[in-house]
Amino acid sequence: PPVWVSANVQGGDVINEKYIKEYYNKVKLM
Repeated sequence: PPVWVSANVQGGDVINEKYIKEYYNKVKLM
């Protein structure tokens, strides 16, 4: 699973969304 960034970190939600999209893309390729 992706590494979650704390929501308290500035831009954390954006980073999490990026990780989620990359993770789902990898899952689709499998």
